Amino acid sequence: MSERMHQGSSATPADESPQGAWSETAVRVLRERYLQKDEQGTVIESPDEMCWRVARAIASAEATNSGKSSEEIEAAAARYADLMLTRRFMPNSPTLMNAGKGNNLQLSACFVIPVEDSLEGIFESVKHAAIVHQSGGGCIAGDAHIFTTFCGVESIAVLYDRVRATGKTEEIASDHAMMDVQDLAIRTMALNPATGAYEMAQVTHLWRYDVPLADQVRVTGSNGLEVTTSCWHPFMVFDGTALVERRADELQPGDILPTPNASVRDQWPHHEYREVAGIRLDEEIAWLLGYYLGDGSMGWAKVPSSEPRQEKLRWRLFDGRTASLEFARDVLARRFGVRLTVQQDARGLYSLTTTDPHFIAQFRDLLEVHPGPKGELPFPEMVAKSPLTVVGAFLAGLVDSDGHVEAERDRVTITSQSYYLMSKVHTLCALLGFAPGLRSREPQGKGRTMVHEVKLAAEARVADLRDLIGPMLHDELKSVRLAEAAHTHAHSTAERLPIPFSAIADILESIGIPTKTTTIHRQAMQIGNESFWLHRWKQGQGVGTEWLPRLIATLRPLVAPEYLPRLDVLDRLMQGATVVQGVAKPDASIPFYDFTVADHST
Repeated sequence: MSERMHQGSSATPADESPQGAWSETAVRVLRERYLQKDEQGTVIESPDEMCWRVARAIASAEATNSGKSSEEIEAAAARYADLMLTRRFMPNSPTLMNAGKGNNLQLSACFVIPVEDSLEGIFESVKHAAIVHQSGGGCIAGDAHIFTTFCGVESIAVLYDRVRATGKTEEIASDHAMMDVQDLAIRTMALNPATGAYEMAQVTHLWRYDVPLADQVRVTGSNGLEVTTSCWHPFMVFDGTALVERRADELQPGDILPTPNASVRDQWPHHEYREVAGIRLDEEIAWLLGYYLGDGSMGWAKVPSSEPRQEKLRWRLFDGRTASLEFARDVLARRFGVRLTVQQDARGLYSLTTTDPHFIAQFRDLLEVHPGPKGELPFPEMVAKSPLTVVGAFLAGLVDSDGHVEAERDRVTITSQSYYLMSKVHTLCALLGFAPGLRSREPQGKGRTMVHEVKLAAEARVADLRDLIGPMLHDELKSVRLAEAAHTHAHSTAERLPIPFSAIADILESIGIPTKTTTIHRQAMQIGNESFWLHRWKQGQGVGTEWLPRLIATLRPLVAPEYLPRLDVLDRLMQGATVVQGVAKPDASIPFYDFTVADHST
């Protein structure tokens, strides 16, 4: 075995090192994927030895880069192994697979392969790409929405095309192409698996792949997630104690995947107002854009007394109440010099109308809208590249115009005939950690077109949504209902996550709370100054996304520091997670893309 170790290092654990606690499932996965095997395929190391193999391989870099002594290198390896054995940190799959094996394979989940300008060089790169794909990394379908500081909320295929349009050169091989974008300072949100928090990280390279249909999988989640990836694409999964990597084709129904949470809002990268078409995109302009997209219109109107008939563009806003229209009227006067009066028609519907050609031209520079049906409406890119208050104002405008707030059901929804707009709004709310939903409905009554509805936030996240959009809501009835909705969770119907009770059992035991007696089934357990019923969780019924944060807050001041990282991860999962429902083969092949991210390539 030592022949395959990195520079002859031994995988034997130090005498005083901690012993890892590995579940039956963890040992099975490690034996199948990560533990070292001999030529006959027999496993020849234990999980603890794997940790030391990886730790000594990583620490060996100290000899090259800092000239440290063998004793210092061994001490560094011991510290690294301790992090792995106690589950405070676990490196990515390629590191576990390759470090210390002497196979010269990469330790990164993302990669750059140079392509020489020759037939031999190209096919050598193809060979390297195949080896890299076999040992880690992955890619996603081109229609998947992503967030970057370059494009805001956009599909990854559009990001790739727009970067290429800047003049970036593609390095092309037979089954993939790559662009180095380090000089563009593109950033995105990446998950830190140690804490469950999202952090800003630089995008260094963009990739485009041809992935055979046989190597593609479609993953679906309980929150409506549907993403097509390469079968080897790494997902982060909560294994009961930590977030670990798992290949897409190894996901199982019931696996818990982290999704964006409140840390995205804490780390939001944009703090300066943008200028669009010479107009500062601040809160009131963002609100006006959202309000128009919700229930505004643009069409042709006959010029009075014109013979022969002449037409001109007409811009209108509609509402069943006046408060929002009055705010829109004030914005139009203050920012565009357009002075209008709220009108009421015979049906009792209120409106603002203008045919001012200068204003309409300005507005169309702000928002690329066209006269006629509203089947396809634009999503204003710069909104997602603006301060959070501007994002909130845009969403508030949508709710003020065509939103529906149900306090008794904790629902805030908006509808549109434009799937493009609704899908972007859904992605934006998902990015912000609101756990939204998106559904399409067949026409009803006199309707002739499909209607698409976005539920802006899950029940448990309505209070967070209110904090963001509440200050810019102008419809008084909707404001009151939203405030009521954010306080009606005494009997939550939110999804229960199938987190195993073992994720918290040892923490409870460490502070003297018994978990292996029948008492836990007969009475609430006193933890600090709070009482908690734990029996449903222990019986395997999962845990409520509103109940567990209260338990975590109670435990924090009581437990040893070593347990705090796990509490952090659990807390983040309560803010954002989905449960795998299925993993299947897609029906048709489409282009695949990926980007390499510095630090946490997750």
